Amino acid sequence: MKQAHAKIVSPENVAAEFEKIRRQANVDESGASNQSVVRATLANVIFLAGAEDIAPVISQLGKQLPSRFFTVEIDDNIEESVVVSVGAQSLENSSGQYLQSEEIYIQVKANNVDSIPNLLLSNLVPDIDVVIVECDDFSKVHSGSDEIMKVLKEKLLKFADIYVSKDLTPFVGVESLGESDMKRCSFRSWSIPLIAKWCAIISEQFNSDHVLESLKDLKEINIEYTSANQKVFEHGADHNDYLKNVPTDVTSLVSWINNCLRLEINKQDVQKDGKLYVQASPIENTFLTSDVKITLNKIDLNNTANVSHVKSVVFMMGDSNNSFEVACRYLDDSNLVEVSNGGSLHNQTEESCDFYVRRIPAPQIAYTDALLMAIRNQPIDCKI
Repeated sequence: MKQAHAKIVSPENVAAEFEKIRRQANVDESGASNQSVVRATLANVIFLAGAEDIAPVISQLGKQLPSRFFTVEIDDNIEESVVVSVGAQSLENSSGQYLQSEEIYIQVKANNVDSIPNLLLSNLVPDIDVVIVECDDFSKVHSGSDEIMKVLKEKLLKFADIYVSKDLTPFVGVESLGESDMKRCSFRSWSIPLIAKWCAIISEQFNSDHVLESLKDLKEINIEYTSANQKVFEHGADHNDYLKNVPTDVTSLVSWINNCLRLEINKQDVQKDGKLYVQASPIENTFLTSDVKITLNKIDLNNTANVSHVKSVVFMMGDSNNSFEVACRYLDDSNLVEVSNGGSLHNQTEESCDFYVRRIPAPQIAYTDALLMAIRNQPIDCKI
């Protein structure tokens, strides 16, 4: 969406308008006694935007990664087939230096998305990375647009150096690209930094012989989460519709757990209690002895847009007579996670232990910081 500081221009006049902005900035600086503005462009960052407001993300990102920012929005309510706006912001970073980023807002009707790649290519700053950021709801903003989005993203990938989405895996359709296109583009997940603390905390709980031994009898994994989406699902609802309304950091955490435990999902059902039940089976050559039930349960708690939606993860091993539990839970209104484990150690013995409980500082990460970590490809390595 166009921002207040941006000016609508014809697509062919984008470069000329930026030149006017630079000249005006030079005039402003010549009469100012304060610190000058540094104009730096470290990357071309293209946001494929949905309903969420990208402006705060650009403002925060520009302080650490001054770039030429593009926002692409599909909007059938605009009068023209394409509307282009340009602007610039001078943002103060943590050291007090003002950095200027350039912004281009592109709104197109769904039947004119073919014009987007050439419009972007003609305005990219050369010789720096092209980063494409797919926002969480980009593919949901236009009904029946799956094929349109797939074709558009395949075209964009041909000139992207980095493709960031909240998903753990690239979108369907990547297989149609040539080998050279796949090699030059690095796929990264915006969600991985968001769930990194959870991954580290969960991994740490299984870093002992007796807890790890109990894992072979894993029966259930219960995950509680919050969501701003108020949609309620009844028994028998389509599980794909349910998953579309689950925050991506939650589904990414499930994917990470399945990858670590070598589980393969074979059944998903929405039950009478409104929870999603997932049945996962061990892949060959794994230590698990039976299928695992994974439950996703949305709970009603206040949640802000810049924190993890995951509220608790509980691993349940054994049965009601001989069980062991590993739990990690965010405490309400705090940056602390309470972890606990205990129960019967092994099915074949009477041995048991008290629950071990402690609290771990776990500051929640803002989405902008998670995006910056993904762009910079900061390594995260956690395994169960």
